[in-house]
Amino acid sequence: MLEWYILSVIGFAVAFDQHRTMMQANHAAPASGLIPIAVDAAAWIGGMATLGLLIAGFFIGAWWWPFLAMAVGTVVNYTGRQVVALDIRWLSCLVTAAVGLGAGFVFLTQVL
Repeated sequence: MLEWYILSVIGFAVAFDQHRTMMQANHAAPASGLIPIAVDAAAWIGGMATLGLLIAGFFIGAWWWPFLAMAVGTVVNYTGRQVVALDIRWLSCLVTAAVGLGAGFVFLTQVL
């Protein structure tokens, strides 16, 4: 159960962080179709879900779960900023938000 919790937090946190670094660099997602709306929605969902999961971690699991998730998430976010090219960060934002949703669904089905 812990691994799904951490994977969900990391997925949502990376989606938010990739979008944040795109905005700081003034580099927008491709303007074709609904891609810009989907990237913005993934970042908003990622930010809110990260906060919600970190707070819920204190009540659902052991007290150290959120701290472990934040430590692992910080390393993954830093690595993502160094490895993922700026031109495809919009894609990593969408993919990691989907990973966060999937892992969050599995985690919640185990908890409930």
